[in-house]
Amino acid sequence: MKKALVLFTNYFPFHRGEEYLETELPIARQYFDRILIIPTMVNSAMARTREVPEGVEVYRADTDCSVPGKVKMIGGYAGRVLGSQKLRSDMKKQCGLSPLKRSYYLYYQSRVAAVTAKVRQYDFSELRTYDDITIYSYWMHAVASIALNIRRTEFRQQKVRLICRGHRYDLYEDKNAFDYIPDREKILKGYTYVFPCSEDGRNHIISRHPGYEKKLIVKRLGTVDKGVAETSNAEPALLISCSSISKVKRLELIIDMLAALKQRGHRFKWLHFGAGADMERVKQYAAEKLDAADYEFKGHVPNETLLQTYRDSKPCLFLNTSSSEGVPVSIMEAMSFGIPVVATKVGGTAELVMDGVSGYLLKENFRPETFVGHVERILKMDAESYQKLCRMTRDRWKEISDAEVVYHDFYSWS
Repeated sequence: MKKALVLFTNYFPFHRGEEYLETELPIARQYFDRILIIPTMVNSAMARTREVPEGVEVYRADTDCSVPGKVKMIGGYAGRVLGSQKLRSDMKKQCGLSPLKRSYYLYYQSRVAAVTAKVRQYDFSELRTYDDITIYSYWMHAVASIALNIRRTEFRQQKVRLICRGHRYDLYEDKNAFDYIPDREKILKGYTYVFPCSEDGRNHIISRHPGYEKKLIVKRLGTVDKGVAETSNAEPALLISCSSISKVKRLELIIDMLAALKQRGHRFKWLHFGAGADMERVKQYAAEKLDAADYEFKGHVPNETLLQTYRDSKPCLFLNTSSSEGVPVSIMEAMSFGIPVVATKVGGTAELVMDGVSGYLLKENFRPETFVGHVERILKMDAESYQKLCRMTRDRWKEISDAEVVYHDFYSWS
């Protein structure tokens, strides 16, 4: 039996993001005779930034998803969307009379139509000869709607398994500015399975769209075992965070905590990995609150550089103060090295970090002194207690986030 996988992504293997696929693809290759990757947000100027396993094909449906590009999509396809009686009826059902939701729906469907047209330029005729075909959308957003269109147009005569993952921005409608994401019911009805990456995500979908419980199966992301770090809570302690720099990540709360630690006489070095729109503002805040020697913003670095820091720098603790998460891979990676975590209890984070076992959890809107107290507790641990915490952190990662386990489990349906 010949088996094929058609994987729809945002950018991978171009640009950046979706790094988890670098770990997943070699395992996926063991289950399929052919894999085709179709990134849906890649423009003609973007270069390939990641390698794929031998035998994996990439088709770039060049699409400009910059702001001017999105405006052009709307200009080119909004008329067709509004001219479709089915889509007009669908818009009324999904959006009611809300002008904001209707505008979002119009943009979303214009983008889906524009990219679908690009993807349909690929010759799928040879793929249609395969006995077992799986179409896999990495996101439960516009990509999933595009993949559904391709299933209905290019594979309408074939029996096809249609699956998608759900992470954070593509899953939690209440974190969207419109409290709404188009095509939820269409995706849930049309897909064979939808795989949220956390129980929290699954429960969110069920609360808003009951009736699809049998299709909703938690399938976790995982990270590769890169060994165990030589951790230490001896001062000056190395504290690490890794995320984009945006309002939702709330790095100011880490800075406030560090300033309080400093007032109590603790010595530390904080490294933050990642960049983003709020970088200069957050840097300025750090400069006002801390001494220059206390912190360093490392910016966006290759993943191997981050992992090498974990391996070689005797880290003490990983910090995350996000107000919203899916199941953060950054936390998984830190835990895989045996680095304890202090993080907010949002999204699926509590499914990774067991409070008091592999670190400490904070309420979403925690009291600053609680954050300070958790970190100080770890800094004050005797060496034996701290190393026990590190071992339990590593054990928790192996239990729930080891890539060799979770990705083979993910492809068990194949």
